[in-house]
Amino acid sequence: MAMVYAESKARSGSTQEEGRLAQEFKGKPIISVANGQVIGHVADILIDPETRSVAALVTSRGGMLNRRTEWISADVIRSWGDNAIMVEQPEVIQDVDVPEANDRWLSLFDGLRGRYMVTTDGTRVGQVKDVYLDSSGRLIAYRLGQVDLTEAVDDSKRIDASITRALGKDVIVIDWTANRSSE
Repeated sequence: MAMVYAESKARSGSTQEEGRLAQEFKGKPIISVANGQVIGHVADILIDPETRSVAALVTSRGGMLNRRTEWISADVIRSWGDNAIMVEQPEVIQDVDVPEANDRWLSLFDGLRGRYMVTTDGTRVGQVKDVYLDSSGRLIAYRLGQVDLTEAVDDSKRIDASITRALGKDVIVIDWTANRSSE
């Protein structure tokens, strides 16, 4: 995936990609490069907990009375632009039944946000407010809203996703001892 965000970071001289908050993508149009048609708007982002990356975008189109919910596989996303998500063809939209979503994938806006984070020793760190995604849709960090373990985060309330032990349906488990030993 050639990502516009990564290119702009490279031009700015930044050596490490900080990622973008997933919330920034909510409501953005999804546009087909082939015909310039807006084929939907981002309504939710589905995360695969095994790969810790975006599996699909849930889209919405239509008005108040005829709104349709569909999805687009993350594999067909050409770029995550500042103003739109770009895909090659308009035919990439799939029907309402998002496969595996209820069994394996985690909804970012309806499930992952608000989830508690705990350490492997059972100490609650805080509550997830958002996640940072890199230019390929990989989850690289969590942004906490509520912080219970102040030594775990700085003023940015950011926790690196590399210390994730489990991205579960109920809680996120992190190995805080691994983070402390690397400092």
